[in-house]
Amino acid sequence: MRKIKYKIELKQVEKEALEKIVRKQTTAQSIGRRARIILMANSGEYKNGEIAKYVGMAGGEITRWTKRWVESRNEDIEERLKDRPRSGRPSKITAEQWCKIMALVW
Repeated sequence: MRKIKYKIELKQVEKEALEKIVRKQTTAQSIGRRARIILMANSGEYKNGEIAKYVGMAGGEITRWTKRWVESRNEDIEERLKDRPRSGRPSKITAEQWCKIMALVW
């Protein structure tokens, strides 16, 4: 049997918060899926491949999210489940200009 690379050990408060996120109907699907991954990994009953099949993701994605969870211990739960900022060119318009454009549209 393979060694678990990133062992998830949740505190009761974390577990309850993740369960609440999974149950909440207004939670973004991606956030809910990530919360479910962490909960399933915490249970110790499932291997990454089984979790991947259940949530409809590749096994590498499960490893990536369990790794991020373990490595981001100091962040709050919601931040740990969010996408990281993407790279790219900075916007050429300011927030004020964006607001003016949106005001014209609406």
